[in-house]
Amino acid sequence: MVENSTQHRVLIADDEAPARRELKRLLCADPSLLVIGEAENGLDAFTQTMVLRPDIVFLDIQMPAMSGIETVEKLLANHNHPSSCLSPPMMLMQ
Repeated sequence: MVENSTQHRVLIADDEAPARRELKRLLCADPSLLVIGEAENGLDAFTQTMVLRPDIVFLDIQMPAMSGIETVEKLLANHNHPSSCLSPPMMLMQ
């Protein structure tokens, strides 16, 4: 799929591969969304959010290394750092 300016860049974070695959399948059915990354835990989700700068982040609540809630807290705390990206909208999933 070719990225265009009307697409919202999405990051998916879930420690369960089947859940990531299903969410990705559902999101890819919407031409206004472009999945740009996947993370297996909260720490990876934080790092990828800082690097990829997605427009939207879908986070599982219970993940190893850092929960979805801890990831949101760290992203919001880092939002004040001058080199950080603006915090994207985040959706927590159970």
